[in-house]
Amino acid sequence: MNKILVDKKKVEFVVSNFIDLEKKLIDCLGYIPYIEQNYNTISPKFIPIILDTCSLIESIFKDIIGKGKFNFKDYSEKIDDKLDLTNTISVLLTSPVQFLEPFKNWKNKIPEWWNIYNKVKHDRLNNFHLITYNAVVLSLAALHQLISKNRKFTNCICANGWISPDSEIIGELYGARMINENCLPINIIACESKLFVSPLHLNFVDKENDRFIVDYSCEFSNRIRAMLTFNEIEL
Repeated sequence: MNKILVDKKKVEFVVSNFIDLEKKLIDCLGYIPYIEQNYNTISPKFIPIILDTCSLIESIFKDIIGKGKFNFKDYSEKIDDKLDLTNTISVLLTSPVQFLEPFKNWKNKIPEWWNIYNKVKHDRLNNFHLITYNAVVLSLAALHQLISKNRKFTNCICANGWISPDSEIIGELYGARMINENCLPINIIACESKLFVSPLHLNFVDKENDRFIVDYSCEFSNRIRAMLTFNEIEL
């Protein structure tokens, strides 16, 4: 099997797994609202979500960096130079809408959701109580960002409808020029799954004094635009 086909299968595997994990989180949202007073809620249903999510994240890290022995600091330094995850902000499409920064300051401090994953991975019986709702949501947001900003996944997420088919740039995204030459789009483009919206490259959310400001020049779907607008009205 040639390398292009192998890479395509890997990409499809990751995106398919993300979609399945997101469905499991949606099931949880059906009986536990993701609001501040529930952030520290624990549930057995969270365990497979965070373990599978972070395992995928770690596999993508290794795929980006290549062979060798690396720790989390190595991952953060090498990958952030490529993807700028430190400054990436995603939107969680719940009510109220929430803004997530799973990789915030990750070059200086290991995110709590990653610490929880490592502890549970090595000793599930004594650490399962550490898996909170917040850790699960942030880990899945982190995976969404990693998929959205990694050019290797762009064709696949287009095929899965994460980018609006009405986008003026959709033809370029599908084309070999942008993908193979790793060209970066100058448009502000949102990658939208059922629950999460992350930038393809440039951020569509700025942060000023802990206040999140949405750039509506982004090519949002009608669903996202409506949810963001109603969220601002409620605020």
